[in-house]
Amino acid sequence: MPLKPITVRTCEAIARGEAGLPALPENGQTSALFDYEDPMGARWAVFPVFRQGEDGRLTGLGTAFALDPWGALMSAHHVFAEMERWVPLAAAAVEAGPAGAPRYTMEAPADRGFRVLLGVGLVFGRPRVPEGGLAPITRYAWLGLPGDDPLAALRGEPDVRPLDLVMMEARIHAERRLECLPLRRSPVGPRPGETVLAIGFPEISAFEGDRAEAVVVGARMKAAYGEVVALYLEGRGGVRGTPIFEVQADWPGGMSGGPVLNLRGEVVGVVSRSIAAANGGELGTGVATWIEPLHQHLSAYAPTLHPDDPLARLAPCIHSGDDIAGLFRDEASARAEAERLGADYAVSQCIVRADAVGFPQLFAARP
Repeated sequence: MPLKPITVRTCEAIARGEAGLPALPENGQTSALFDYEDPMGARWAVFPVFRQGEDGRLTGLGTAFALDPWGALMSAHHVFAEMERWVPLAAAAVEAGPAGAPRYTMEAPADRGFRVLLGVGLVFGRPRVPEGGLAPITRYAWLGLPGDDPLAALRGEPDVRPLDLVMMEARIHAERRLECLPLRRSPVGPRPGETVLAIGFPEISAFEGDRAEAVVVGARMKAAYGEVVALYLEGRGGVRGTPIFEVQADWPGGMSGGPVLNLRGEVVGVVSRSIAAANGGELGTGVATWIEPLHQHLSAYAPTLHPDDPLARLAPCIHSGDDIAGLFRDEASARAEAERLGADYAVSQCIVRADAVGFPQLFAARP
């Protein structure tokens, strides 16, 4: 069956009217796993993630992708399991979530540097990390399900099993804006027989080195096509409780946390893990966290996501009547600025899209 190529465009590229280029293997590579250069597209929305040691050296962890322009990222929970060895689960802030799934929020420890390498284009030679290019992850949140560990109480820990999905906040420079991919929350997700495309950084799983070396490995973005073969609402195996879909595909370890896109270029899943092919075959089984059944949970994960429009985001803005005075990452910052400006200013939640030159454009304000 001939390959149906997928064109990956960020929300901002779509708003700018850019046609984009289909993701296709070149130079004798196959669609199972190939170099994905795309210097003006997905590289501004999909990023490698590292842990930075006290000596400044970096260890590769996996892949993450931007949920909004202001630093919210999504990845797979197991990519960041190491953080929970440093921050006790009992110390996490717990909030009630939809359908009885509590949300756990952890502040990233300052001395254990989790970093995301932002917007690396094509690299030649030994480059420098651009100013603000290695952004610290300051917080991460995940949803828990009832666990089955009888010893958890004896250890003084909640008995929970996380969904293999995590939302993070990265501290980016005030003048910097990320680009983000369209995300399909509903109503139609992947179905058996459909072609999907996963994007990530497989070489990062074995990486340890300095910043310049990290830029080189961070430039080696890969893409992999596959065919959806099955869907499991309750998960199975190592991801019990997490809705998943399985794909006939090759997804090496460093791609964990990367986006899985449908034929429209919309994110419908997150790379969770991969099972190698039997008998040395080219394609094994890729497992992706399935976003569609988590529709009601996503507002807890990522409040800036629009519930219906894959291209739009939500954000607090301050305004005086119809005059918009500013757009903010969080409501607390917006209210502080509105108070500084005076009683004529109020805070509303706005629908945000990117305009033709890449700056946020406010289309509507919600009461």
